[in-house]
Formats: sequence, C-alpha cells, structure tokens
Amino acid sequence: MKIVLSCLSATLIAGCCALTGCRGGSRSATPTLETPPEIESPATSSPSLAATPASPPQASPTFPPTPASLLHASGSLLFLRDRDLWLAKLDGSAERRLTTGSLGAGYAGSVRDATGHVELYYTSQVARAGVEGPPGGGVFTVYKQSVDGGAPDELFTFRGTGKQVEYSATNASVSPDRLYVAYSDEGGVSRYDLTRRTATRLLANVPCTADTPTARCHGYYNPSWSPRGDSLLVVEVFYEGAQIVGIDPLNPLTGVREFAPKFDYDAASWAPDGARMCLVPVNSSRAVRVVTPDGPSSNDLAPPLRTGLPVPDGVDVHASWCSWSGEGWLAMQYVLSTDPVSPHVAVFDGSAFKQDVPLPAASGARSNAILWLPDGSGFVMVPRQMPGTPDWESYVVLLDGTVRTLPFDAGRVLGVIP
Repeated sequence: MKIVLSCLSATLIAGCCALTGCRGGSRSATPTLETPPEIESPATSSPSLAATPASPPQASPTFPPTPASLLHASGSLLFLRDRDLWLAKLDGSAERRLTTGSLGAGYAGSVRDATGHVELYYTSQVARAGVEGPPGGGVFTVYKQSVDGGAPDELFTFRGTGKQVEYSATNASVSPDRLYVAYSDEGGVSRYDLTRRTATRLLANVPCTADTPTARCHGYYNPSWSPRGDSLLVVEVFYEGAQIVGIDPLNPLTGVREFAPKFDYDAASWAPDGARMCLVPVNSSRAVRVVTPDGPSSNDLAPPLRTGLPVPDGVDVHASWCSWSGEGWLAMQYVLSTDPVSPHVAVFDGSAFKQDVPLPAASGARSNAILWLPDGSGFVMVPRQMPGTPDWESYVVLLDGTVRTLPFDAGRVLGVIP
C-alpha cells in the first residue's frame, strides 16, 4: 500500500474556514446515514501561517509521447477524468471506468495480499451539499474493488467537507491489513472497522464559535495509514495554516504527536517500510526533512535533505514535494533561491544524494506531486493547481532526464499501483 499524504495543493490552507467550521448559523437537513459510536478525541492545541495566492495560469508544456516499452507493463494508473475515477495499465491498455457520474472521487490506497492479488479502495461523492447533503461538503461512499475487474463492494458512507472535492484530495486511507479505513468527515478523523461495521472517532474538529476564537479553531484532514499499520498521519488545519501530526489509530488516547515546529510542514509521504516519512515544507520555504513516526521531537529535528546536492554555499533549497520509491529511494522536487523557475528532482538513497534530474522549465511555476513508476526508472509528475485554473496534463520523467507524455489521456493522476 502506498499513500502520499497531502492536500494536493499547498494552498489548502487558503479558505480553510470551510474545513474547520469557521462560520456561524445552523446546518441544513442531511440524508439519514448510519451514525456509528464515537469516542472523545484527545485534547490538542496549536497555532498558524498565512496562505499565499496561487500562481497565474500557464500553458501546459508539451512533450514527446512515452513509448510503451519505457513503462512497466504490470503497473496501473488511477486517475480522474471529468470527476470520475479511471484505471488503466501504464501502457494505456485495459482502460476501465470505476465511477460514473461521481461528484468527486479520491484514492484511499491499495493492498496486495499474499497471493499477489491487489484490492483498490476509493471514495466517491454521491450527494451534493445543501439540499442533498450537509452544507459545504456532501455525502461520500467508500468502495473496494479488485484491480483485475469485477463489481465494486460498497463499504460505508459518511458526510464529508467541501475541501475534499475542491482540492481533489484523499479523504480516506485503508490500513495495510485491510481491517480498517481511516477517513476525514465533517466532524474530524475516524477509524471504520470493516469487520464490525462500526466507527470510532480518533480526532475531533474544533469549530469556530462565539466561545472559540479563530486562533484556536482547527480541523483534521487527509489521513494516511503507515505501511506498518501502527501510525496515522493527518493534516491539522487552522484558520491561518496547517501542520502534519501523527496518532496511533488503534489507541488514539495516547495523544497527538508533532514532528516539527508548528506550521513549517504541511504535507508528508511514508517510506515503504513505514519506519520514516518525509515532510514537505509550507510554501516551499526550505528543504524536505526525514523523520520517524516516534520522533524526533520539535526540538530534535533531522537535518534537511540537501547534503550532496549541487548547491553553492549561501543558496537556499526550496522543496515542494517528496515521494518514496518501492526500493526506498527518496525523490524531492526543488528549486534554488537563485533560480526559482528551473525545477529539479533530487534522488536520495537513504540520506545519501544519488542524482539530480532537471525538469522542464515551464513546470517551475507550479509544483508537482511525484509518483514513482513501479520499476523505479522514473516518476509520473502530477501538476498541482488551485481550483478553477486549467488542469495540466501529467507527464513522465525518467531518471536519465527524458521527459515524455503518457501514452493516453490520463487527466489528473491520483496513484500508481504496482
């Protein structure tokens, strides 16, 4: 299983009142849904960071097509096309539509069993906000489906928030043992037991009210289950900013753990062994950091990844994404403070610098999500943009610097499934 934890936009924090409930007034009627039992969430507190405006729209760069021979035939791409979820082999074959007429879909992870069979988990918005659903969000259903085909299994339904559709972000994450799904709903983050069909509240949002000023209200979003199954990463969103926090999903009363100074990092990615994660800085303000689920504390941070990079003294590294390959290599997209329009991807083996891969200059204005190809030969770059701006097409970058388009219309890629 591989989930990259992010809002797929560092600008999630813009307008985050829609997530944290920074508004008064009564809620309109919602559909009748099963409401499982909940527990008290651990007490938490934290502060803030200002959002930055989106870059102006730019034309999507055009690259030569990718020959099918360069793509690992056994892998699949999960992608959005006109809001619906699709699956296809990396060479463009076996294209299959997973949802029809979805109002918004998200990737919740995939799990390979001992026989090699892969099950895919995803969400789909099935009712709109307002008349059909809760204000600001909607009603979501979680599905399970074999990558090989067949009819999907409907697992459960929950009330979501507007940010889950607006930012095309993951709002659920399956555990590696396939026993639980963690999900972000209108009240916080919960854990759903797929055997007992019950839910437990892990983290509860604190909406802004007359008694709770905006500096103290916050919400939890975008859960990401550790590959080891013993930790859950979550984005904690405040009125002015966001940060990454962790919690034990099977024992939430142990409390929330912070991994860095508040509001320095707002996205993360798990290493395949679940023993480390990389943290992405807010607003590309610094280099990526690698930490462990149990530490370091806010006062004992691992150094930023920049050792070995071809960076002159006195020049800052501004990273915008990180992602791990199946072999444990770490890719970090960055620009230099002296050349902010020339992006690169640095590849590390452990903490040792391995190589630097230049990206097309046209992509420098917007950061890209990095999804490794299954064979480790390169990655799919997924441009990220604010809602309402034109989508850029995803493209492939090989480690030798070759840049290609995908051999089919993939829309916005959400995941690469080995």
